[in-house]
Amino acid sequence: MSIEGSLEDASVAGLLQMLCGERRTARLMVWADSGTGTLVLEGGRVRHAELGAQVGDQAVIEVLAWSEGVFRVDPAPPASPRTVASSLTELLGKARRGGSRTAVPEPVPVPVPESDLILLLSNLDRKIVALAAERQRGPEGDPLAPLGLLEELMNEVLRFLTQHRPELVEPARLMRLREPVITRHPGAALIDLSAGVASLAMSRVVLRQVAGQPQRIEAHLLEVGRGAGELVGLWLDEVAAGYDPEARRREWQSAFGAVREDLKSALEGATS
Repeated sequence: MSIEGSLEDASVAGLLQMLCGERRTARLMVWADSGTGTLVLEGGRVRHAELGAQVGDQAVIEVLAWSEGVFRVDPAPPASPRTVASSLTELLGKARRGGSRTAVPEPVPVPVPESDLILLLSNLDRKIVALAAERQRGPEGDPLAPLGLLEELMNEVLRFLTQHRPELVEPARLMRLREPVITRHPGAALIDLSAGVASLAMSRVVLRQVAGQPQRIEAHLLEVGRGAGELVGLWLDEVAAGYDPEARRREWQSAFGAVREDLKSALEGATS
């Protein structure tokens, strides 16, 4: 089955993350004013890419920069050359740095002011309450509304990290942290983190395709939500890790653990 859409709804990076996360063998065609890009994946890895006369890694990097155009995902051709040497994580990192290979040293983690942490917890609590209310509406609610709230919740944490621990929101690092989450929750592959923010645009595309099928909508929301919840938990664990002594660190880990449990309950409330 083919998937078609606009780059206004889903980024090239997000599409590749989804296809790689699902270990897909497929072809992604992208049409823009700059030309036609063809990216072929095999078993969840970009195998071949071409854009005009360019092939390989540089062709992928060029297409990743496109923000306007249309795309189509369809079955991969029977055979294609192997021209791409880098992993998707490496390609996204190169695209963000404009191809630079210069390594940037990470700063030493420092504790975040506790007043800021308290404000973060308060903001997350409000969003979780809103999510719980939306999920309680069940099939009568707007299936896109929970996605919007999950997106807001993830970006609340990412904005916090950008302010206090910017080294943690480098897109390549975010995606490495996401990889084991995808193994447990494949829906996390639909969470686009390529720009250092969370986008569920691809998930919205999927929901539109299954409109009128409540069971599939519910299953999709739960799968993506569980992946989002685990990611939020991992990001909060990174914040707590900056605290000493150990007793204080455990206190914040406990507080963040409660956030994860509340989020889980809110997400599953409609089916509990």
